Amino acid sequence: MRNRLFLCLAVVGITCIAATNAIAVKIRAVPTFENCSVYIEDAGDKKADDFKIEYRLKGQNEWQKGHVLTDALDNHTPRTSIFKLKSATNYEVRCLADGSEVAKTSFRTWSEKVPVVRTIVVKNKKGLKITKSGKPTGWIRYIMDPKLKQIEGGYDEEQAILIENVSYIIIDGFRIRGGKRHGILIKKAGNIRITNCDIAGFGRKGELVKKGIRYEPGASKANNWDAGVYLDLAEQILIEHCYIHDPRSTANSWTFGHPVGPNGIFVRAGKKGGLVVRYNDIIGSQEHRWNDAIEAYANGEPWGGFRIDSDIYGNYLAYPNDDCIELEGGMQNIRFYGNKIEGGLCGISTAANLAGPAYIYNNLVVNLGEDRGCASAAVKNGGGNLYSQGVTYFYNNTFLSEGRGITGVGFGQSSNRRMFHGVSRNNILMMEGAGISDMECSPRCSYNYDLFAGAFGGKGGYDIKSKDMEKNAVFGNPDFRDPLHGDISLGDNSSARGAGVAIPGFLSGDKVDMGAVGNDSLKALPWRNAGIDLDKRQLLLKTSSGKAVSATVKVSPAGLKKATKFTILKNTAFPWLEVSPAEGEITPDSSVELKVTFDPSKAKASYLPGAFVVKLKSGESVPVSVYGMVRQEPFGKFYQAVDCEGAKYFDKVTKDGVKCLDFCDNYKNGITIKPDVPADGEYFLYYKVKCPMPFPNHDSIFVRINGSELERCALTASGTWYWNKKAGKTSTVKLHKGVNNILIAQRESIYIAAVYLSAVPVFPGQKLK
Repeated sequence: MRNRLFLCLAVVGITCIAATNAIAVKIRAVPTFENCSVYIEDAGDKKADDFKIEYRLKGQNEWQKGHVLTDALDNHTPRTSIFKLKSATNYEVRCLADGSEVAKTSFRTWSEKVPVVRTIVVKNKKGLKITKSGKPTGWIRYIMDPKLKQIEGGYDEEQAILIENVSYIIIDGFRIRGGKRHGILIKKAGNIRITNCDIAGFGRKGELVKKGIRYEPGASKANNWDAGVYLDLAEQILIEHCYIHDPRSTANSWTFGHPVGPNGIFVRAGKKGGLVVRYNDIIGSQEHRWNDAIEAYANGEPWGGFRIDSDIYGNYLAYPNDDCIELEGGMQNIRFYGNKIEGGLCGISTAANLAGPAYIYNNLVVNLGEDRGCASAAVKNGGGNLYSQGVTYFYNNTFLSEGRGITGVGFGQSSNRRMFHGVSRNNILMMEGAGISDMECSPRCSYNYDLFAGAFGGKGGYDIKSKDMEKNAVFGNPDFRDPLHGDISLGDNSSARGAGVAIPGFLSGDKVDMGAVGNDSLKALPWRNAGIDLDKRQLLLKTSSGKAVSATVKVSPAGLKKATKFTILKNTAFPWLEVSPAEGEITPDSSVELKVTFDPSKAKASYLPGAFVVKLKSGESVPVSVYGMVRQEPFGKFYQAVDCEGAKYFDKVTKDGVKCLDFCDNYKNGITIKPDVPADGEYFLYYKVKCPMPFPNHDSIFVRINGSELERCALTASGTWYWNKKAGKTSTVKLHKGVNNILIAQRESIYIAAVYLSAVPVFPGQKLK
């Protein structure tokens, strides 16, 4: 998948018709680079289960089994996807009914290269408007004059680059700053390629703040939907190898209601869909949180979101206040894979899937938590009878975080608004809440062969209405090799090794590993074919002395063909993060050691999430998550709830073998701990809780520090025991040296078993009692 110029039009399979005495149907194929959507048309009263598909490289004899077909409840066109294809390659696909071939067609996957008839060198730094189209046989490529440092959109124009009513255009290698709303606006355009661009400094300032939400002076609506790349009725678009970061403003906290604010990419797809978003680094920060890293328009409409026949893969999506990505809307043959998601309230939103099928596979969701530290779900689903029409398949993902895993959270007004149609296989759900939470469980749902574990060392579990599900579930240690440094490959003693199941058309073999980096070709996430490997993909840098602290990251060749230059990229919002050397060269037979430093003198808070990117001259990149922390002297203490001051006001009960308090009806009393801490500073507070049904009615708790006002803190409600980190106005509690008084009080009835206070955060994969 080496680059770069670029991609050709989708070659849609020419429909062929075959007939038997029983049936005559049409088959339509819509490819991208690596996948192909398949539709069985004119099927009459036949159902998806009446057909099977097979495919092969053109010219080969042997056919391979395809994935099962499905449809939407309100649209009975059987459809599926073919996965893991080669670009610029000819294939055949056929449809079988009762074992006989009833239709066949051929297709060619997209090519990495397109014919470029003209290259235009942009010499004016004051923005760019593209008004002339290329042709299928001659694309127009725009590049920056090497003398320019960047294209500047300023604050007068809505965008820095406008691409409207044109096609067959390539934007290659631009450094874009500004635009009142957007870095790049692609409006009513198709066959556009955005590659290897650095986009920042866009969006409205939001200087007027009302109740935490940002407005422009005189405006009645809050600032929202500003984006690094904004797609407006765009189709057949490629966005790849872009670094999108540092918008002018930020999204508000959930403390003030649903976040509104800037996005990395905003998606309103045209009728044909065909959007490919791959290998991008979309990185927010505490100072500049995304609303969503990738947001979708009209998530309650079948034409909403990515809409149809689209791929999103190999991306790093980090630090929004709401979702890392919204896929919801049509979700018809939408494929989301090989991505790393981090630091949002929710990882992936599929509420609602109005057409389907959608495929979510080989992804890593890790370290969820918005600016308050609250984590909701790795995947949120829902829609009920009105909006839940299509099926979403979850295969071989690794979810390692606080919060819940695959979860029905509700969308729309139906009484069963948390209902969705989900199929899961081979996932590692190491979540502190329920790995799967589905208390509606439609007849289309099928959950099995998944591994459940607690993120902080507990057993893990699920809340599924149907008792027939997960008969082959595994409850055990996935034994990741080094999760603290981002290595989630399976250790030799992992319970996930060989415990999965083959999936026709997707994954074969007798011994199938669970998780995102099992026996598949993916070995590190986000998936990149960069030719280099890093020994660490995540760092936690802690200092208690006030002095800078450092760690090393080794960059080694991994299939690199020739020497290549590299540059370190990082957000301007990370002045506390330094990486040296800032540039250099990697060769096929030598490694480079990077020194990564956290400087607390430049930190605005005691705990900061961040990242940097190793960017190669080719456009390929590899991101590294970095957490900087000013820690106090070491401190960590457990408190059993039944032994705490105030426990006498509550019933002592046992739930699932755990002694706890029935925490209800006495919020003015609560339970109190009185920690004697060694230093002034910010500490991390955890409570082990379990929620009665219905779970979403038990999603908050009160905390009071040293006589202050009660602070309402969010809970990720679950029917399983789990540790929940304090998530109120902040994710920490500010304590003074010596004895402090911390009151934990119920707001809604829950069960509480224990409290833990620590000078350092507990990362998923580490153990709490």
